[in-house]
Order: sequence, then C-alpha cells, then structure tokens
Amino acid sequence: MLKNAKTIIASLFLLTASAFSLSAATPAFMARWSFDSGTKASGTWTSGHTQEANVGAATLSFVGANPVFGYNKNGSVTVSGISEGDYFLLTAPCGRLPKGADIDLGFYMGMDKAGGPEKWIAEYFDGKKWTGGVEFTVKKYKNTNETSLIKTFTLKKALKGPEVKVRLRALEGSGNPAAAAYFMVQPRVGLYLAAWPEGASKTTRVLMLGNSFTFFGSSHFALLEIAHSQGRRLDVGINVKGGQNFGQHLKLERSLAAIAEGGYEAALLQNQSQSNSFYASDPVKYAYLMEDAKALAAEVRKYSPSCRLILERTWASPKEDWRGYGSAEAFDADLKKGSEQIAPAMGADISPIGDAFIEGRAVGLSLYWKDNFHQNYLGAYLKACVNYLVLFGEPFVEPVANYGLEPEQAAKCREIASKIVLK
Repeated sequence: MLKNAKTIIASLFLLTASAFSLSAATPAFMARWSFDSGTKASGTWTSGHTQEANVGAATLSFVGANPVFGYNKNGSVTVSGISEGDYFLLTAPCGRLPKGADIDLGFYMGMDKAGGPEKWIAEYFDGKKWTGGVEFTVKKYKNTNETSLIKTFTLKKALKGPEVKVRLRALEGSGNPAAAAYFMVQPRVGLYLAAWPEGASKTTRVLMLGNSFTFFGSSHFALLEIAHSQGRRLDVGINVKGGQNFGQHLKLERSLAAIAEGGYEAALLQNQSQSNSFYASDPVKYAYLMEDAKALAAEVRKYSPSCRLILERTWASPKEDWRGYGSAEAFDADLKKGSEQIAPAMGADISPIGDAFIEGRAVGLSLYWKDNFHQNYLGAYLKACVNYLVLFGEPFVEPVANYGLEPEQAAKCREIASKIVLK
C-alpha cells in the first residue's frame, strides 16, 4: 500500500510540475566568452578594444574615460584606470524581442589588486534608457574569491533590435589606478549572454554553492540554459570557489552573503569533490565533514526555511590512479556511500551526478578536462542535465538547449540523465 501511495504521489508531482512548463523554447541567440592564452595572442583587446565571443556572435568592449586595456598572465582581458561610470559592454545582434522576453547574463569577474572599484551594476538598454539594474560587488578578496553572478532581465516592453546591449557599470572610481578588473579563464566561461523570446511561465529561486566541480565548464550556465529551453526561469544566488568544502563555504564572505539573500526554493550544494568519500572511508576521522554539512544546512534554512536541499554526488576521476582508490568502482562506491550518509543528516535529497558519469564513461563519452580530474564542457552539461531533472522531476521536451555542444553528444547526456533520475 505504501509503495502504491509513493507511486501516486510521484505521478502527481510530475503532472503538477509539467503543468507549469511552457512548450520548449529556443534562444534568439546565445554567446559565451572563454578566455585563455589564445585570447592574449589574438591581441584584439589591446589593439581594437573588443573581444568576440568564442561561441555565438557577440562582442565585448569597454567604454570609459581613460581605461588601460591589457591581459593577465592567464590570458583574460583586463581593464585598469577605471573611473566612475565606465563600463564593460556586451553587444549581440538580435531581432525584435517581445515584452516578457528574457535576457540571461552570467559572469565570473575579479579584481587583481586592492583599491579597485568595488560597487558595480548590471543593466540592459531598453531602446531609450539603461534599466533593470542589479548591483554587485567586485573586489580583491583575501581568499581570492571572484564574483559569480547570474541575472535574468525580463523585458517590460518590446525591444525592436537590431541588437541587445548589456553593461557592467562601475558605480565608483578606482582608488588604485593599477587595479585591474578581469574575467575568469578557461575552462570557466568568463561571460555568458542569451536571449529567450518566449520568456518563461514559472520562476524558481535556486541557491548554488560549489567549487571547481561546478565552475569547470560552467555547469551553472548550462543549467540556466536548459531550464529556459524548457520554459523555466531560474533566479539564482551563487558562489563558487575552487577546493572548498562545506565548512570553508561557511567562512566565505560571498557564500554567506548569497545564503543570506534568502527566499530560496531549492539549493544545489556541491561539497569538495572527495569529502563525501573521505567521510565514508573513516567517519570518526572525518566527523567534522558531517558537522559542517549539518551546519551549512542549518544556515541555509535560517534564511530559507522551506528550501529543498540537494546534495550533489560527485564522480570518480582518473587522476592519480583514481585519486588513490585504484579503480573507478572503488572511488564511486565511497562517494555514493558517503553521500547517502551525509544527505539524510542534512535533510537533503541527492543529485546522482556520479551515477550519470559512470554511465557516460561506459558508453564512451569524453567527460573530463585535460587534467583527468575536472569535468569538461560535456561533463558540465551532463551534470546540468541531472540537476535539472532532480530539481523539476519532469522529462525533457524537445528542443532542449545544447549549450553550444554537438547535438548528438548533448542528446546522449540527456538520455543518460533521464535514465538515472527518472527511472
């Protein structure tokens, strides 16, 4: 009887979730900038003061009084000598967008020295004026935590085209002329821009906390794109910083600020990539990992009492003989065991991304970055597919956004995610 009741409840959830969805949508455009040594080699930023998107047709430029254009050692474009009112400008060719259409903006931005302008605002041009502003902070944090932001602008009136303009404007001048603003480099997406003519029928507020197993390939942007293609808008609070476990996130200024924004309906929480396996291997030695997980859950629920917590189960990676486990099977087994121990203590569901990676490896998908540790763009897309299905519990409706990937490979990722999550 209980089993049948669970089946009925699950079926009702799927029907309810589907009732909120628009039919699948396609973007008017999608563009992303991923900076690396090739960016610097091209020289277009310092010579022509523009940088074309790597994917899609869009241009990045900078408008200011006396800006100094350059590159950092990793190949990202930089600007120093920033004055109040100066701004980065993203421009994409686009036809008419109706009232209610959405423009998605995402970026991962930092300041290389103290004293640079900290207060900024993101806004779009509605044909007559700049509007829709959301303020954010960029500064040289002691722990080198760059600013991640995802913002969706919903048009209050139609845009006639022939282009979409979004800018990141400094609300104050630099106290240190040498301080340079920059965007994160490959394999992260430094800047992301897309437009969705059909808008969305429902908005879901989601918190995302993670590390390099989130920002390599920028799976958060892939999730945003998948959701919009399914008629869903995500209102995102986010912080990602390499190597962080849950206890460390509780000490990060940007993570605490994102949590304190509150009002979240769901939270995607990604622990340090081996933390769950560490706990499984020795619950006494690593007891602090359990306590940190419970403390993070309590902190999120302090500001978002009804938030659904989702613990991401990460995946085995080949580096260093499967990180000392000797096999993918042994590594995955501990990751799964630890996740299944920690999630109930947090009151969290599990996103079975690791299971999807097991299936992906079995069918020959190339999911890893060249370091044999992190996910590449396809791996990031697979993770996003799993997270989408866990969040909403509904099958994909074609066409589904491919995140600029080969359609056949993207479709295989969706097939795997559906098999794992909706089985």
